[in-house]
Formats: sequence, structure tokens, C-alpha cells
Amino acid sequence: MQSDDGITCCFFFFFYPDFPKNQVRIDVHGARLIARVDNHKEEVYLKGLNHETNYGVSINLMSVVLVGGLSSEEKLHGVKYIIESFVGCIRNVVLSSGKAASDLLPITPLIATKHENVKEGCRNMCHTRQNLCFKGSRCINHYYDISCDCFGTKYEGEHCDIYTATVLTLRGSSYVSYRIYDWKDRIHSSVTRISMMFKTNYDDSALFYASGESLKPQYIAASVKNHSAYIEMDFGDGVMTAVLGQDLTKHYWHNLTIFHDRNQVTAILDDHLKIMEIPGEVHNLLFDPEIYFGGGPNLSKRKGLASNNNFVGSLKYVFYNDISVLFELKKGNPKVHYIGVLEEEFTEAEVNVIPITFSYAKSHIWWPMSNVHTLDLKFDFKSSKATAVLAYSEVKTIEGLGFWEVGPCLIQIKFVIFQKGSHIHPHRP
Repeated sequence: MQSDDGITCCFFFFFYPDFPKNQVRIDVHGARLIARVDNHKEEVYLKGLNHETNYGVSINLMSVVLVGGLSSEEKLHGVKYIIESFVGCIRNVVLSSGKAASDLLPITPLIATKHENVKEGCRNMCHTRQNLCFKGSRCINHYYDISCDCFGTKYEGEHCDIYTATVLTLRGSSYVSYRIYDWKDRIHSSVTRISMMFKTNYDDSALFYASGESLKPQYIAASVKNHSAYIEMDFGDGVMTAVLGQDLTKHYWHNLTIFHDRNQVTAILDDHLKIMEIPGEVHNLLFDPEIYFGGGPNLSKRKGLASNNNFVGSLKYVFYNDISVLFELKKGNPKVHYIGVLEEEFTEAEVNVIPITFSYAKSHIWWPMSNVHTLDLKFDFKSSKATAVLAYSEVKTIEGLGFWEVGPCLIQIKFVIFQKGSHIHPHRP
């Protein structure tokens, strides 16, 4: 802001106890605003009445600086933003003013004339009696409440005190989506953890996918391909890949973790590990809100995936940062959704058959035949239609060209050969 004295600068620290401290500085020079966060700097020019002395105001007006959010009066006056007020600790606030950037002097003493819901000191709720997290789990301080991170403990529950695992079996036609934030809360992430345990008999499937387009096109993708875990990611300035493990399709549990920590990413599969340095200057992630486990929509269009198929097998201990995704799914958290044609299967089951759904009348599979003399076709089916075509092929016999088809006809199965000349040979088993 610019006061009648000229230039105003606001300088302060904000931090969370579990994360690194950040230094923020905002300088306003007329219509020029310079914002700095640590070593990052951006400048913008504010269009308005900056060419007029004091913005065209001939009398001195009181300037108000709000730190941490809007006051209740500001909200009542119709001043609204799509972001929430700050939650955390702020210290070392310095407000400087002067006629030029070289003449900035701190305003002392800097005394707040008003505050709401602010307490002295930096409260860590994890050091209070409210911390009921079970031994081995990690307490996360939210300043007004706490939550428990069960990662790596083999426990679940709000306090990581239930010795169990929520297991979900997928059969190739379903996946899980998790909404990591709402659009109004878009944030950059310098630390990200994605983890899961999986068991499968089948190769060539997607395990995880997340992407975003805000900074630069970014994504993290994990697949089972050629019986190994194929991981590909791009923070915007170059692709990184890791191929870990082998024989992953023998129906044993495997543990996959992808840990992004500032300028490097560590990929871990069981006892295999690869550390990758992130190329370029962009080291933060900004995913779109929806991320996917066990597959996802339009997989063929997802850059970085080595497979276009949904996962077939069982998942457990699925985490995105401190959130146990499958536990939240079973609990009914509206941010987690199971998407598929089959019912949720919260049990470990060996999948011996992968069903295929033909959703539309034009849906079909084209299967080229190498042997034109014999055909052996076997499958199970179910449908709400009384009549349908299950299989069809053109044929050539000594009597000429034609085609055959097989399908349900009321309560029977009908096999019919059609030939030129209207010769029909029906057979009903």
C-alpha cells in the first residue's frame, strides 16, 4: 500500500513447526509492487490512479494493514477473497515507511490496534493432552487441532490405534480418486509423499497418476510394466524415470513410495531405491485437485503412464502425504471416491477373471483369427437384454460366402449361419 508519506513495506516471517520457515517481503513503489518469498521475486504494475498525487485524494487517510487475514469489519463491508485466512505462526513483523525505497524506516513501536482469535506464542497442540496419537505415529499440529499420520506403522484410525489395514481389490474396471484440495486453496508443494502396497497377478496396469498445468505441465505417474514398477515424472523442465524391481506379478505384496523433498525425488520399491535430482528451477509441485490410484479416466491421454489399463489386484496402506486414502474411502470421506461398474470390494481377493463391460450398442472387440479352419470360443456373460449378438464372423463354405452369429434369444442360446441365397442353419443348444 502507499500512504501519504510515500512508500510502505511489510516484512515478516511465517512458519509451521514441522516445515521450513519462509521469509516474505512486500514493497510498493507507486504502482509497482515487488513481492519476495525467500529467494523468489515477482514484480507487477498496478493500473490505477498512481500518476495522481496520493491517488487523487487531497486529504490524509488512515492506512490499515491486516496481517493473517481480514477482520470481521472488512468482511461485513463486502471485502471478500477466495482464500482462507492464514493459520499458523507469524513473527518478526516489520512495517517500514518512507518517501522512497532508500528512505524506508521501520515504524516503532509497532503495536496492533486490534486482533481477533490471536494468542501469544506459537502453540503446538502436539505438546498438549489433545495429542492421542498412538506410539510410532506422527502428530501433525494444525494449531486449532491435531491429526495423526499413520504412515509406516501398520495401524489405522483417527489416532493410529487400530491394528489393521483397509484392503481394496480392483478388477480392472474401477479406480480411486482423491481430491487433495479445492480450487480456491491451490498451493505449491515442496514436499510430497505418495505410498501404497499392491499385489497383482497381471502385468501392464496403472498404479498412480497426478498432474497439473499451472506452473508448467507437471505429472507423476507409476505403472506396472514388464513385471517392474515404471515411474515417470516431470516437474516442468525435464523427464525423470525409474524402473524398480522385477517379478512384481507373482501375487506378493510390494511396497512403493515416491518421496519428493524440495529439489530431489526418491523412489523406493521394497528394498530397491533410486534418488533423482529435479532438473531446472521449478522444484515445487502444483497438481490439479483430483489424483488417481489404481487407474483413472482417459488413461491413454495421460502423459507418463506406461499402461492404459486400470490396475487388477489388491491395494492397502495407500497414502497421499499423511492421508490414508483407503481408510478415508471406507469411512465415507466425500473427498475420496470409488469409481467403477462393480461394487467396492474391501477385502483381499485373488482375481482370476477380468470382466469386460460393453457399455453401448456399438461397443465391440475386433479379434483377428490366424486359423481359418477351427474356432474355439468360451466365455461367461450377463445382460439385461433378452436378445443380443455375442459373437459374429464372416465365413466361407463350399456353398459360398456368409456369416455366423451367436447370442441369447429369450431363454436359449442361438447359433445361426447365414449364407447368400437365404440358406439358414439355426442351432439352439
